[in-house]
Amino acid sequence: MGYYICLEESDFTIKAENLGEAYKRMCELNLRDELKNGGGGAPEKDGVSTTIEGTPNKWFSWMHSDYPLHYKTADQIFQALGFETETLKDGSLLLTRYDSKIGGEAHFTNAVSNLATGSLTWRGEDGEQWKEVAGDDKIQLWNAVTTFERAV
Repeated sequence: MGYYICLEESDFTIKAENLGEAYKRMCELNLRDELKNGGGGAPEKDGVSTTIEGTPNKWFSWMHSDYPLHYKTADQIFQALGFETETLKDGSLLLTRYDSKIGGEAHFTNAVSNLATGSLTWRGEDGEQWKEVAGDDKIQLWNAVTTFERAV
């Protein structure tokens, strides 16, 4: 089960000089247990993430619960989420492809929105299309009916 999505078009790029900050922000997401959709159990038994290593039985889809210990670059984190990437001549990182079930990828692109330029155009398995536009503190989402901001 799950909802499959495909990245149809992307020029979502993080400049080389912003990759360190992007990595830091993506690692800090591991403190946000309420955003995670993997794992479970009673909250009183699970605890809450208080270190970047996270809570052992809560994780983002496709990721280790302690992913900052496994991935040392923004590129590695995006690849673990399921993105294909390209490092450009100037060292900038371009997200080029995604074709899998929906997971936590939107939290990660949102976290680095104001460090990036460009957009991501998505298509869902049922034909729904939407576009995420980077550049501000929150990614702008566009679909055929509505524009709204996704809060982190």
